[in-house]
Amino acid sequence: MANAVFVGWYSIQLRTVEVDNLGTSADGFSGDNVVDLDEAQGIAQRLYVVPDQNYQLRVAFSPNPLDDRDRHFTVGFGGKVVDTVTIPRASTIAWSTRSWTVTSESPLTSVVLQDLDGGLNGALLDGISLMGPAPEPETDGQISSYQIIANTPLVGIKLTTDEIVVSDGAKSD
Repeated sequence: MANAVFVGWYSIQLRTVEVDNLGTSADGFSGDNVVDLDEAQGIAQRLYVVPDQNYQLRVAFSPNPLDDRDRHFTVGFGGKVVDTVTIPRASTIAWSTRSWTVTSESPLTSVVLQDLDGGLNGALLDGISLMGPAPEPETDGQISSYQIIANTPLVGIKLTTDEIVVSDGAKSD
């Protein structure tokens, strides 16, 4: 469940996730591509986990040499803010990592990284990983015993159902 190339990440503000290729100018923590977390942007990834089990969430971060101030971002998991990370201003890329033990009550959860400072040049992120028990195969695209409905201001809908159709075509209450 490690994700060093940012596949599946999306902007929670519905903007483009800014990925920079450092090329020969510097090294990322895990390859050349890094996320530039700026302009008060947040990125997130939805994933399946085993509810109430411990996972290790790790994030590599660096100051952006183009930035003129200290940076701060929050780390969220399972709908809760886990930590606020402060990155002192620096003139070079210098990778640090931090890890947290996280759990979720729900089998479908999100990792959220949110910039708190704004501006055009933000913290650089790379090597984001979540390590822990693999969920059952039934969570690969569906969850049999949970109904997860999004009702956000952007979606603005509520869905209800009196029955659930299971994969074999039988109906369940």
